[in-house]
Amino acid sequence: MSENEEKALTVKQAAVFLCVTENTINKWRMNKTGPNFSRVGVKRGKILYRLSELVKFLETNETRFAA
Repeated sequence: MSENEEKALTVKQAAVFLCVTENTINKWRMNKTGPNFSRVGVKRGKILYRLSELVKFLETNETRFAA
């Protein structure tokens, strides 16, 4: 795994990377259907997404044919 894939992205940055809104990423997280994330810090903490997890999420949800 490259050093770049270990980069941690904020919710906003992850949304831009996945071409979705922050609201969509937040809904995915609440519904437990989105990419894996980490919560860093005390209490509720800051939510961060590893770039490698976002890439994995895209690969897992890839389709070959239109539905």
